Amino acid sequence: DPEIGFKLSLGDAPLGYLPLREAVSGMLQRSKGLLCPAGRVAIYSSAESALQHICELLVAPQDKIACDDSISNCAFEVFNSTGAGLCPVKSDKNGLRIQELSHADPPNWLYLSGCGAVLSKERSNRFYEWLREKSVVVIEEADYAESYVGASHASTILSSLAPNSHIFLYNFSKLLFPLTGFCCLVLPPELVTIF
Repeated sequence: DPEIGFKLSLGDAPLGYLPLREAVSGMLQRSKGLLCPAGRVAIYSSAESALQHICELLVAPQDKIACDDSISNCAFEVFNSTGAGLCPVKSDKNGLRIQELSHADPPNWLYLSGCGAVLSKERSNRFYEWLREKSVVVIEEADYAESYVGASHASTILSSLAPNSHIFLYNFSKLLFPLTGFCCLVLPPELVTIF
């Protein structure tokens, strides 16, 4: 649509086309219980471009990034290109192994690629306490295609406990393929103006 393209070229919607952000906001609220206004949603063409933007704006070379051991090659390469130290953390059937994080120097960042949704209640409570105590920023990648209406998610709990230090990355490519593929970030309010 030429009119939309013209508006975007003027910089009126730096986070992406507003009606699309509003639709995504409503969908995430209905299906995941994530209360996020459209003003906190940023649209990207792919998960890699969203991660690259996060790294360009926020990650410093001296930072330390902990990531679960199921991290994708693309995400690994994006984080590795920042020069920050990468520290893989093992997962098991109950999710991320919190004890491995507790015995190491705390990272600045924690990247979760889906294992946050399967944390046991006991482990998730310890995990949230550790995040608050250490002031770690979380980037959680959630594949929207794996989510179903009415399902409960650890992400919703985490976002309510740590709303100012949690960035959600939702990838819609599997849900909408082959019609379209895009991804979005749900940003903490403090980061919106930076993005």
